[in-house]
Amino acid sequence: MSLTSFLSFNPKKHIIFDLDETLAMLITDWESMLNHIYADLLKIDKEVVSVYTPSTMSYQLFNDLIKKHGQTVKKLLESHYQKAEGEDMKEVMSNPELINFVKNNSNYNYYIWSNNLRTTITKVLNSAGIIDKFTMIFAADDNLFYKPDTSGVEKILTGDKNGWLMIGDGENDRLGATALGIDFFLVDFFKK
Repeated sequence: MSLTSFLSFNPKKHIIFDLDETLAMLITDWESMLNHIYADLLKIDKEVVSVYTPSTMSYQLFNDLIKKHGQTVKKLLESHYQKAEGEDMKEVMSNPELINFVKNNSNYNYYIWSNNLRTTITKVLNSAGIIDKFTMIFAADDNLFYKPDTSGVEKILTGDKNGWLMIGDGENDRLGATALGIDFFLVDFFKK
């Protein structure tokens, strides 16, 4: 079902988008980044981290480690994301359906809630010509914890929660929407 069809059956006023693999796909060496994060996190908390592999680590694990070890873990993670989303970035592919939806539908309030960095989000939205359409951006470096933790983003939810929709590509987005008590729309554009 298309987003337009979904909204015709489920009217909304406020739409929260994820960034990577939703509005756009960031092409970088995520595997290498996760390998480096894993090695660094093992040095901080071998007992917790050793039961994972680089590919099975989750944002919930990152949040748990931040709760346990504080800013040390958050700064470490951000440094790896800065490299992956900065100097290692090869390409950004847009999702034309969603980009055009945002451009052509001014009757919604748009937000971004992403585990990507603010500089990355701003760059992608500027490049797509839609940054001025967004009321607010919640980036990884704006909050201590990563999505699906709702710290910070819950403050924007005003009025009836039935008027809100989260659009994303995966489980973190779905869990975040559930935690906020709002509807979720799955995007699979980049998985086809």
